[in-house]
Amino acid sequence: GPLGKIGKSVDQKADADGQKASKHRAFRIERFKLQRHAATLVPREGVARCKWAIQRGRDEVDVMKTPHGRAFYEGLQSCGSPWLCPVCSAKISETRRGELNTALSVTRHAGFFAVMITLTHRHDAADDLRGQLKAMKKAKQRLRQRREWRAIKDQIVGTITATEVTHGAAAGWHTHFHEIAFIAAESEAEALALFAGVDRVWVACLRGLGLDGIEGRAFQVQGASAAGEYVGKWGAAEELALQNKKKGRRAGRTPWQLLADSREDWAAAGLWKEFAAAFKGTRQLVWSPGLREAVGLNEVSDAAAAQDDGPVRVGSVGAGAWHGKHGAADLGVKHRRGRLLAAAETRGAEGMAEVIADGRDEDGRTAKQAREDVAADFGPLVEDEDSGTHYPAGGDTRRPLDRSTASGQDSRRVDDEPRTVDGGNGGGVSGRGGRSGSTGGRGPCPRSVPPGVGVAGTGGGTRSRPPSRG
Repeated sequence: GPLGKIGKSVDQKADADGQKASKHRAFRIERFKLQRHAATLVPREGVARCKWAIQRGRDEVDVMKTPHGRAFYEGLQSCGSPWLCPVCSAKISETRRGELNTALSVTRHAGFFAVMITLTHRHDAADDLRGQLKAMKKAKQRLRQRREWRAIKDQIVGTITATEVTHGAAAGWHTHFHEIAFIAAESEAEALALFAGVDRVWVACLRGLGLDGIEGRAFQVQGASAAGEYVGKWGAAEELALQNKKKGRRAGRTPWQLLADSREDWAAAGLWKEFAAAFKGTRQLVWSPGLREAVGLNEVSDAAAAQDDGPVRVGSVGAGAWHGKHGAADLGVKHRRGRLLAAAETRGAEGMAEVIADGRDEDGRTAKQAREDVAADFGPLVEDEDSGTHYPAGGDTRRPLDRSTASGQDSRRVDDEPRTVDGGNGGGVSGRGGRSGSTGGRGPCPRSVPPGVGVAGTGGGTRSRPPSRG
């Protein structure tokens, strides 16, 4: 007979859960694609090997599944970068959002008030990002040393500072800080009133370092609702980039939006590489001393936050099948990482075996089709005799997005191919339980060098030597 209201309710929940899982898998594939594109821009950084190269000493890659049904890889290298890696950043953001919510909850129950402080400055298109970031950090240090800040220091229980940056076409780079401060006060109004006049002090600190700002705008303080809203949106910038949403383009593009746009835009590629160089080594979130312990949290590094945990092994892929072979018709399994995880989640080891045997990349292309796509963008290909890797004839694939000689744009070069682990023998699944070729100014740039072709996406596991330039 009919199931009635209960059955209908169950069906709606199952449908919602299915849509959520489908969206997650689609985003994961896009993250993997965007990650490989980032590798073509900064091939010497850890993102070029992240979830791509097998860890030293291992001869297979395991596919694991969490109790919630999410599949992930074990045995691959991980970069743990919140700035450059779309894959690691997603996991790190999830961990950090949980920590921030814990801090808000614990301090609220302890009787403290959270306020949201925004520190910014005036900027223009001529600003150098690295210099701007350095000056902003120094200005923040000087603010802490001023007597106006020291006068209220005893009422500040702790702070969490996030460093962010966007880029606008007219105003250039915009480095800024969002700081959540936990205040010992009788009311939120009293907590906010503590910072009266600090805006003038902040502008003075900026001017002392060659920057500038407008009082009342360069330093802003808001209440707990603004802090909660900010934490709730943590990681949203990456999701907008994955969805290719144009929101934020007018006010300024985030680094994730620049990276996504750089697949079709030469200027965005140069800007993202400038960002990558400037923000390397910068901490995304900084907790004041003692605050973590006060709210009952242990220190978790970005590298640790990027890791998954799960007790069930679905299957494994041998190193040889993972990397593939130079010149082979089939591409290595690493070129369809997203599809393999989706199959593991929905159909287990049997689904994994089908994806492994497929031989195509994430977009359904064979190795031949991938090479033909590059040839269409870059012209005829030549083959390196030693490695079997194909390179565009007459073009330096180690600089796939720098057409600076003709355009006058950023001329910093990418020097080398990321190191990968030698491929071994074996494949299959062992499961158990559980764009134009011309140099030219602004216009669209060619697609990233696809899997199995060129420097950032070699199909095999060994390093390839670029052809000599006689």
